[in-house]
Amino acid sequence: MNESLSRDGRQDRGSALILVLVLTVISALIVLPIMSYTMTVIRAGDVEIDKAQGIESAEGGFRVAIGDSQALYEGCGTAVIPSLLPDVTVTCEVVATAAMHPASEVPYTVAVVQADAQVPSALVTSDPYANPNTTAQPDAWLATPDYSYDPQANKIWLPELPTVVITDGDSTRTVMQPGTMDQLYTECDVLFPGTYDQPVILDGPTYFVSGVYYFKEPVTVTGGADVVVGDGAAGGCTTDFEASANVADIPDPINRSGLGGTLIFGGNGRLVVDGNSGGDIRLVINQRYVGADEQSIAASEGVSIISVNGDLAADLDVAGVIQVPRSRVDDPNDDNAAAGHADDDAYAVASGYTPSVLTPKPTQPAAPTNVHATAYRLTGGSSATNGRATITWDEPNNNGSLITSYVVSSDTTSQTCTTSASSPSVPIPTPTTPLTAIRRACTVLGLSSGGSTSYRFRVVAVNAIGSSPNSGWSAETVTPRSTPLRSIVLTAPAVPAFDGAPIQYSDGMVVQWTAPPTSPHNTTHGYTPINYFEVVASLTSGGAVVSSCKGWWNETGCRLTNLTAGTNYFVQMRAVNLVGNGTYSAWSGPHQYNPGAAGLAPGVADSVATVRVPQPILEIALAAGAAEITIPGYIAVPQGRVSIDAGTTTTANKAVTMSGGLVAAQIVVGTLPDSFQVDFENPIAQKTVKITSTTSGDYTARGVGVVQINKSGSVGINSWFVQ
Repeated sequence: MNESLSRDGRQDRGSALILVLVLTVISALIVLPIMSYTMTVIRAGDVEIDKAQGIESAEGGFRVAIGDSQALYEGCGTAVIPSLLPDVTVTCEVVATAAMHPASEVPYTVAVVQADAQVPSALVTSDPYANPNTTAQPDAWLATPDYSYDPQANKIWLPELPTVVITDGDSTRTVMQPGTMDQLYTECDVLFPGTYDQPVILDGPTYFVSGVYYFKEPVTVTGGADVVVGDGAAGGCTTDFEASANVADIPDPINRSGLGGTLIFGGNGRLVVDGNSGGDIRLVINQRYVGADEQSIAASEGVSIISVNGDLAADLDVAGVIQVPRSRVDDPNDDNAAAGHADDDAYAVASGYTPSVLTPKPTQPAAPTNVHATAYRLTGGSSATNGRATITWDEPNNNGSLITSYVVSSDTTSQTCTTSASSPSVPIPTPTTPLTAIRRACTVLGLSSGGSTSYRFRVVAVNAIGSSPNSGWSAETVTPRSTPLRSIVLTAPAVPAFDGAPIQYSDGMVVQWTAPPTSPHNTTHGYTPINYFEVVASLTSGGAVVSSCKGWWNETGCRLTNLTAGTNYFVQMRAVNLVGNGTYSAWSGPHQYNPGAAGLAPGVADSVATVRVPQPILEIALAAGAAEITIPGYIAVPQGRVSIDAGTTTTANKAVTMSGGLVAAQIVVGTLPDSFQVDFENPIAQKTVKITSTTSGDYTARGVGVVQINKSGSVGINSWFVQ
């Protein structure tokens, strides 16, 4: 029985095994395909997700690249552009470039337009302008004309002005908040675009926010300054973005525009780089770029420095010296092509600008200098009025118009003295002004000599244009005294000395002399300045006068006329001052008049006002310290001067680069720095680039785009695809 059960059990186990095998086969035929299908579907979904992620990453790399347009412009051409996205590599290739100006728009590199001025030979430049202007025809360059308002080949470029920024710039000057400037700097001054009516001094790290600046007074860059104007290739203590967000006082409006900066100078405005006091200097004006939508300041494109030209109501016109068209303000919305670009635009003076006064046009004199005073007294009379003071000074720059008089005044009395051809206190000899210079000394009358009143004096020079500023006060404060410690008594002049025998001419004899002293001649007596000299001639020693002549205070000779050939003459002379006539000299002679063929006596040359030499609109003086001066944009100061001098101490570690072109009335150079360039470089203003964005994840996606990008930051996408 047990054997029977054991056999049945084995049969049951065999049946179960068969059932398991059947079920296994069924599972293999049904379940496994279902599972395989399910896994395939899942895997297919992952692939699509990876593909979508790869495509988005590639597109993201492209978007990030064009998002920082300035970095893309500067960095394109390197092997890899930094990407903010993981597993994304972005490369950029420059396909094509476009310069700021086509060849037809490249003007003369350097030009001067004042009569007879020439570009200094020390300036190495590729295409200088041959100045045709002369004293006889100072406007020759205007006839063709040789200039244009837009840059053109074989023309001088005279840019128009952008619309004036009326915001008060002086009130917007501020500083970066601690910790917000570039990490290399511990301080940073910030200026915002606007109109600046007050002088500006820059002596430390300074940043000009990109835009247009209008200065009516000097901008001075001194030792220790590190100045960057506008965003661009050169970095400074901050950037446009950081300055606009992190200054101590954010102005409203900010007036930021484009990239780089344009400095406009009107009135007394000028740029002075003064390295004479020591300390290193860095000044970089980044190239000016303007966006297509910034029409009001479009004229500032490519211009670093520009002056406001002309007079208040006309072109600048100085006879025999210079003629420059007055500035206009660009208005691209109303240009009249038929009339020529800019001919219908408003003049600068009608648009808020003041023309520069730093031109050869004559102005009132500069202030006299080196003023000195000496106290005197007269003998007799009231001590209330017999005090005197003689004032002397140095001749100032007449600024292009002859000085016609000087006026001396004191700080404690209304008493004055004047030197001029018509002054009652100055007898008028022949010749008179303007043949000779006005005397630089006079004596103030009617002062107290009581010893209790002190006086200081100052001087004003006058010409046909107007009066100079006051000089400084006299170096001496004087107190006329009658007693005790008496002041020196005024006397008539001492005797002049003959200077050789008279010189024979066909129209007379010229008698020459040496002037007597005009300073105190001892401890008790002295002289006022000489007014004139007088020479008389007689047929005998002490006889009647038959001829006479006079010489102005600063002359050393005069001509005796109406003489008879072969006749002997005796001559004597004297000097005359405020007190009266000096003693005549002893008779000199006899001197026989023998005219022969000696010719006419030379006449007294007319005094001619020298051409006014104004302060330079751009002055670079680098006597001490290292210096880096970089001006990549155009410099247009056609009625002003440009002066460059590296000093005599050392020219090493000094670099001046003006690579955007230059026009001025005159260019004056002293010692040039070791590194020096004046030229018109035509920088790349637009790049066409191919951007490739590649992912390196589970699915490799590759995007390629072609983009046009301007230096100003504007971007245009030509094409874009991902695969």
